[in-house]
Amino acid sequence: MQTFIDLLSNAVTIGLRNAAPLFFAVLLWILTLWIPYINVGTTIGLFAVTAQMARDTAISPLEIFHARYRKQMGEFLLVIGFIVTGSLSAAVFMAIPGYIVYLTWSLAPLLVVDMNTNPVQALQDSNDRTYGYKWPIFFAGIVLQIGLFIVNLISTGIIGVLANVLGDSWVVTGLGLLTMALVWALSVAISFSLQAAVYRQLVLNKPSE
Repeated sequence: MQTFIDLLSNAVTIGLRNAAPLFFAVLLWILTLWIPYINVGTTIGLFAVTAQMARDTAISPLEIFHARYRKQMGEFLLVIGFIVTGSLSAAVFMAIPGYIVYLTWSLAPLLVVDMNTNPVQALQDSNDRTYGYKWPIFFAGIVLQIGLFIVNLISTGIIGVLANVLGDSWVVTGLGLLTMALVWALSVAISFSLQAAVYRQLVLNKPSE
C-alpha cells in the first residue's frame, strides 16, 4: 500500500514539476512522428527525458532532438522488440500474462537509454527490480488514467456545449481536434511521469541486488 501511495505521489509531483516542458516535449514528439529516422531518435529522447525527471534534472522540450539518441537506435529497437514479442506471446494465455510481462520488462528501455545497459541484461535487471512491485505500478497507472478520463469527459462536454451554441463550424471542429491532440499529449505525459516515478523508486533509490 505504501509503495502504491509513494508511486502515485511521486508521479504527480514529477508531473507537476515538469508539466510545461514535458507537455511540449510530448507535443513535439507527436508532431514529428511522421518523419522517418528522426521519430526513432525523438522516442528515445523521451525516455532520456524521463530519466532526467526521475533525477530532478531540469528538462528542455528540444532535448528529444539531440543527435546522440539516434546512436542508441539499435539497442533501443532491440529491447522494444523483445518486449513486444514477449508481451504478445504471453497475451496468448488470456491477455493478462501479456500485461504482466510488459510490466516486468517496463524498465528495460530506460536502463538501455539511461545506463547504456545491454538489452538482454536490461530485461533481466527490469525483471529483478519490478519483482513484488507490479501491483502498485498497475494500480497507480489505473488511478492516473481515471483522472485523465475525467479530464477527457469534461473537455468533451465543453466542446459539446460549444457545438450546440455555435453549431457545426470549422471553429468547433478545430477545437475538437486540438482537444483530442492535447488529451493524447497529456496521456503520454502522465505515462512518462509514472515511469519516472517507478524508475526513481526502483532503480535510482534502490541499490542493485
